[in-house]
Amino acid sequence: MQIGLLGLGPINLAGLGVPHGLGTLSAFADQIKRIEGYLPPGTPGYPNGSLAYQNNNPGNIRYTSYYASNFGATPGVSGYAKFPSYEAGYAALERQITLDAGRGLTILGMMSKYAPASDGNDPVAYAEAIASSLGVPVDTPVSQVIWDQTPASGFMPPELLPDRGDRQVSEAGFGGMGLILGVLVVVLVVDLMKT
Repeated sequence: MQIGLLGLGPINLAGLGVPHGLGTLSAFADQIKRIEGYLPPGTPGYPNGSLAYQNNNPGNIRYTSYYASNFGATPGVSGYAKFPSYEAGYAALERQITLDAGRGLTILGMMSKYAPASDGNDPVAYAEAIASSLGVPVDTPVSQVIWDQTPASGFMPPELLPDRGDRQVSEAGFGGMGLILGVLVVVLVVDLMKT
């Protein structure tokens, strides 16, 4: 990924330790949101919006105490979580993706857990739709899709994470951001000194 900054031309963010998947997490989440049918009011057949819309739950995540304590969820209809805002529901969806990435799941493995056949889902078709939209095979690890797994990115594989009981992925997955901000400040100061 490259950006232009202050007339300096493109800056290669991957070289600064930014995960190559920056933005791909949102693309992954947006595909789940689409497949889960997050539809606003007025959509044909959904005068009040879909259940996902009514619950502020774009991923149709099931209610658990984890989502209650970390995202303010309450029990919704049919066992789904109802979030206090769309932003909280979307953040919970992204968090679930990062948790499953930290667990080493492939796209197919994640969808087999996230949308199991036992609930009437087709996890293979679900995984194929997501993988196809991202341009990767279904057996691609989720972590490979959303993070650059080089040590410079700050990603910690699950076997190196401290055991916190639920194997939550480290927030250090975007550890390169501090470096980027530091570099951007230096570039800004140097650019301002030139004027």
